[in-house]
Amino acid sequence: MHNNKKEKRKKMSNKKKLKKTADKIYDIMEKMKTLTDDELKAKTEEFKIRLKNGESMNHILPEAYAAIGEASYRTIGLRPYKVQFMGATALHYGKVVEQSTGEGKAVTLDTLIPSPAGWKLAGDINVGDIIFNRHGKPTRVEGVYPQGKKQIYEVHLADGRIVETADEHLWSVYAAGTPNKLVTLTTADMMKKGIRSGRAFRFHIPLNDAVEYDECKLPINPYVLGVFLGMSSSGISNKINLANKYEVVLEDLKDILCVEDSIKEHRWSEFGDDIKDMISTGDIFIPDVYLTASIRQRWELLNGIFDIGGHIDGYGSYKLTFKTCFSGLCSSIREIIFSLGMSCVVRKKDDIYTLIIVTDGKRKEKFFKNVTSKKKKAKLAVENSRTRAICNMVAVKDIVLKNEYTEMVCFRVDDDEHLFLCGDYVVTHNTLVAAMPAYLNALEGKGVHVVTVNDYLAERDASDIGRIHNFMGLSVGCILKTTSPEQKKKEYAKDITYITNTELGFDYLRDNMAQRTEDRMQRGHHYCIIDEVDSILIDEARTPLIISGPGGKPTKLYIACNELVKKLDKGESIKELSKVDILSGERAEETGDYIVDEEHHNVTLTVQGIKKCEEYFGIANISDGTHTELLHNIIAALKANTLMHKDKDYVVKNGEIILVDAFTGRLQPGRRYVDGVHQAIEAKEGVTIQGETATYATVTYQNFFNKYKKKCGMTGTAYTEKKEFREIYNMSVIRIPTNKPRIRVDMQDKMFLNRSAKFNAVVEAIKKAHEDGQPVLVGTSTIQESEILDELLKDAGLPHTVLNAKYHEQEAEIISRAGAVGSITIATNMAGRGTDIKLDDEAKEAGGLMVIGTQRHESRRIDNQLQGRSGRQGDPGESVFYLSLDDEVLNLYGSDRMKHMMLLTGLTETECIEGNIVNKFVKQAQTIIEDNNFGARKNVMKFDRVNDQQRELIYGERNEILDKADTRKTMLAMIQDSIDMIIDKYSSEKYIAQDEYENICNDIEVLVNGIHVPEFPGKLEKKEMSELCYKAAEMEYQKKENDWPDINVFREFERQIILRCLDIKWMQHINDLEILRQNIALVGYGQKDPTVVYKIKAFDMFGKMMDEIKQDAVYNLFSSRLKANQ
Repeated sequence: MHNNKKEKRKKMSNKKKLKKTADKIYDIMEKMKTLTDDELKAKTEEFKIRLKNGESMNHILPEAYAAIGEASYRTIGLRPYKVQFMGATALHYGKVVEQSTGEGKAVTLDTLIPSPAGWKLAGDINVGDIIFNRHGKPTRVEGVYPQGKKQIYEVHLADGRIVETADEHLWSVYAAGTPNKLVTLTTADMMKKGIRSGRAFRFHIPLNDAVEYDECKLPINPYVLGVFLGMSSSGISNKINLANKYEVVLEDLKDILCVEDSIKEHRWSEFGDDIKDMISTGDIFIPDVYLTASIRQRWELLNGIFDIGGHIDGYGSYKLTFKTCFSGLCSSIREIIFSLGMSCVVRKKDDIYTLIIVTDGKRKEKFFKNVTSKKKKAKLAVENSRTRAICNMVAVKDIVLKNEYTEMVCFRVDDDEHLFLCGDYVVTHNTLVAAMPAYLNALEGKGVHVVTVNDYLAERDASDIGRIHNFMGLSVGCILKTTSPEQKKKEYAKDITYITNTELGFDYLRDNMAQRTEDRMQRGHHYCIIDEVDSILIDEARTPLIISGPGGKPTKLYIACNELVKKLDKGESIKELSKVDILSGERAEETGDYIVDEEHHNVTLTVQGIKKCEEYFGIANISDGTHTELLHNIIAALKANTLMHKDKDYVVKNGEIILVDAFTGRLQPGRRYVDGVHQAIEAKEGVTIQGETATYATVTYQNFFNKYKKKCGMTGTAYTEKKEFREIYNMSVIRIPTNKPRIRVDMQDKMFLNRSAKFNAVVEAIKKAHEDGQPVLVGTSTIQESEILDELLKDAGLPHTVLNAKYHEQEAEIISRAGAVGSITIATNMAGRGTDIKLDDEAKEAGGLMVIGTQRHESRRIDNQLQGRSGRQGDPGESVFYLSLDDEVLNLYGSDRMKHMMLLTGLTETECIEGNIVNKFVKQAQTIIEDNNFGARKNVMKFDRVNDQQRELIYGERNEILDKADTRKTMLAMIQDSIDMIIDKYSSEKYIAQDEYENICNDIEVLVNGIHVPEFPGKLEKKEMSELCYKAAEMEYQKKENDWPDINVFREFERQIILRCLDIKWMQHINDLEILRQNIALVGYGQKDPTVVYKIKAFDMFGKMMDEIKQDAVYNLFSSRLKANQ
């Protein structure tokens, strides 16, 4: 419970920081507008110099973002919103940002509600949560009532606060004519009655009492921090050089800080890292932890600030003020004053912020602790000023009716007055977000990679967003699948490079297979921004990146196995067995020749099927070890024919099998199934079988992207996967709301008995929308379904366009027409990724884009992506899903029970059901699959972490050899180690026996061709034997060197031998690890953790491999008859 509160408090603290930063950026951007183009461009060089001089990137962030924001307007005509700056700031700090891609998807309630655990969003408040009542005391939330979409009313208070509410929102106010009595009015009532009564404001809202946050542990005494902030209000002050009139303050500081000598001899930077950081960065502010400290701690902080920097008039008004040149400090003090139940207003003149505290004389006295002169003036305020009720309330200054709508929520609290404290919320979106952190991080000169899901998006963004960076003097590169290695190296060398995740990962592997230093393309992994981060790091992470080559196995066997499988009959398991049954040798009752387990994506032969296979191939026992490869190929053929479906899992294009991503519907050229499944599919489809391959290099996306020193990502649907982002990638998810409220209508799912009825209903819905001129986007889960609808719409005479993996080259053209009035677009999940459908005016009048889903996906994120195509940027729209009990996701999880229930109701094929029972059934099925998928990815990650550790070691060794100008020491070390391994192989004692000596000499003579080892000298220690053999081997090595007139050519020859041996052994090791991983699960039956056993065995194998690399390199060098031309 405590950790959950701490996490929520941290999230709200982060959002408040982002909002403050965005406000600061906007203020700076106003100044940037006055700069000429040359002056704006010069900012880039200025920022680079400041970074070289030691200024932190975090410190220049506001100015850099303001500059790129202004550059955006001058180049592409778009100026970022404040929340775009919020999202961009979160990206710089390595977060996953859930935010719309430019046109707004989900609208969240962002009203800030203070609670004992910190600030919360109104949309996150649940029954039972604790918030604060009017008197600053904790109160329990008794009810949460969503209000639906409401038009926004902005209520402006006299002290500058703004609250966004609905028309029927209830306020307890003091109204003109009843100044001492609270009355309850709605927002609309106040607006109707008029804001003013004569010259005075008509309505006043009562101020809260001091909010009772818990006492907390602070890094610096609040009074000490306050004195520092008060001294630094007009400029940074490192020295404690207070005047004599502050003698009491100095003595208090000595006592608090336990300083024995004069406090003036010390510097502020000695008394806390927060103060030290402020001095070094030049950014004065109040850390967030002090803003929600206890009442006593917040007052002590104000005492320190106002003792030094506060001012109170001696006569007349006794006005209490504080001046500062730092907007962040001003905002923080203002927040503390509000939290203590007072009001204040801010005046700005000549970049100086003046805080005027609105409170009674008694509380003015509380602002001062140790400065006598100020305390006296405060006492006069108490004696000579009347305590006016106006100090306990704030006027409603204005109410603005906005032409915007959003979803709202109401609370009922356990409090007699039914009043609680809140803040205000923001509704925003995310265009151009990646441009800002890409610019900022590129200033270091180490390269930034902006990662997209396909070439189209990489090329588009490099062109469009690249104009902004080019304007600011940065170079922008773009790498596509067709880019040559020579050009790739140039593109990677640029400041910002746009590239797909696939090419980026493959180039990493290719670089670690390079034979020369100059052949490597990438220059490190410093910072990356991943667009559609959930698609890349979650969906595509299921399949590793693999570079492979011919494995030398025959391909005819795949054809034979495919012919056999066609003769086998599918069966089913009648009785499921427990683990105990299986271990005892009992078999399940089965029918047919094989059993398909769709849930776990597996196929097994039955006893009857095994007999048929043995008869077909004329063998006695297929389980015999000599037939392992045959059994492996039969299972692969079964999977290809039963689990892998054409136009769903793959397509046939130009005589090749190309995989289709199950989540996005996009083609994945270059990716292949492993374990012979790809070859089995090729045999099934009658295309050329490329032969089972051997893996040359491989890496998972999880381990590859974790190599970046800093990474971040953005998407519209990450929150449901926040656990996986945190556990696998150490990235937290932060939600940034949209710019305009969503007015899309999401209708309830419609459930039909079968697919035929469902598709007929879909066609009717499309026809109706088309008659009204409403554009329609139909989302299908497979290419096959999109082609079924294609035929149905042709039969109905409805003009339409198809967008799926077969036609991905025409994506831009198809999408550009999808928002036109009366258009109909059929799409797989591809339409939910990186594409924007924009409506024309007629389409908006017709009701906006109608999104129709023909099946729920196994991941809720993908459904949200499809829905999010509609209702963007505040546009009208609708969405609805048509389902059937034959749908793949539902068919696996209880559809028979649901079908029985539907039939009992007398439902016909043309009718459907909808409501909570459908929603609950669908959600349950999707949740089960999501949990299974996460578990599978996490399990793969456990094993691949071991592989990655070894990969880093071997690639590090490889790069060291590539970078060395002289490999002589490396080869001599390998010779020494190889000799020692042979000696250790035959002798375990201190002294070498004669027979051991002879065996050692025989092996060393094989290892080092031409070596001459002297006769057995008698008594000989192992160490002496090693030195003797090494000297003899070194003499042969020198002869080898002398055979080459140009020693540099010999060194390159030597380098290539080492690299070749390393690469061959590493490729063998990769395949050995895969075999180990496939078989290791069996140790679980022996009550052992498979991952622990795998790690132990894998590192034992790795050690042996490293030894073999050394011995092979030495053997190949001395066995080579190649010599330089004389």
